[in-house]
Amino acid sequence: MSISLPGMIGALIGFALAWVDWKAVSGILRHKHQQKAFAMTGAEERRRADARLKVLLKVVFVLFFIGFPVIGYLTGAQIAG
Repeated sequence: MSISLPGMIGALIGFALAWVDWKAVSGILRHKHQQKAFAMTGAEERRRADARLKVLLKVVFVLFFIGFPVIGYLTGAQIAG
């Protein structure tokens, strides 16, 4: 299996888009979490919410930074033929 140049360019574009989307989505999630954290009364509840946010951010990070470049590579390779 050979690696195609258009596929690599597509993967690079996918990586750039993943970075931009990661910044936007993680910022939105953190902002929403901070808004809800002010309403939480217990320290235990707040700590569990922080743990859930960390897990969610890790899942989103992996999906974006693996998924977007793979889709970009496949798209670039298909368009170039």
